[in-house]
Amino acid sequence: WKHTYIDESLLKKKLSSNHKIGIILLVKNPYSFLLSLHKKPYHNPLKKLLVFEDFIVSDWKTQKRENLDINKINPVQLWNTKMDNCIEIKKIFNEHVILIKYEQLVSNPADVINAISDQFGLIKPDKFKNYKRSTKSVYKDYKYYADYYTNEKWRNDLNEESIKKINKYLNFQICKKLGYSVIK
Repeated sequence: WKHTYIDESLLKKKLSSNHKIGIILLVKNPYSFLLSLHKKPYHNPLKKLLVFEDFIVSDWKTQKRENLDINKINPVQLWNTKMDNCIEIKKIFNEHVILIKYEQLVSNPADVINAISDQFGLIKPDKFKNYKRSTKSVYKDYKYYADYYTNEKWRNDLNEESIKKINKYLNFQICKKLGYSVIK
């Protein structure tokens, strides 16, 4: 599942039997991640009914597919845990892993495809075709998302209270390692 916590021992086992495996880790700014998770809380649909300020400090019920055996965690701690896992997986399995920021993907997808090709020794496509339609809304397209994330328009959906609540739980060291600024 795209939001899973990666089991290091399982990955070691898979890589020992196939050295050609490449892992793409896609990370996202913690603030925009939380806004997105609130809009689409997957297996926790009732969380959508909470105002954002309450959502970010509410208990997040993890699912088996998330690969996390944590009973009490809030969405900010969920981001911390999963991003720390990405950093560790990249550190341990470096040549098999590329870590990409979602913001890079939406701002310049062709460059990201080229970086993936370079990392894993793949043949670069002659021509890059970007899909412009959104799978989430007929009213939003690639241009919308590129603008929203590249220009950090999601900041307009945050208020002082939500920023304080996020920052209370946010691991600033993980933000720094991933190149994300903490909003004050």
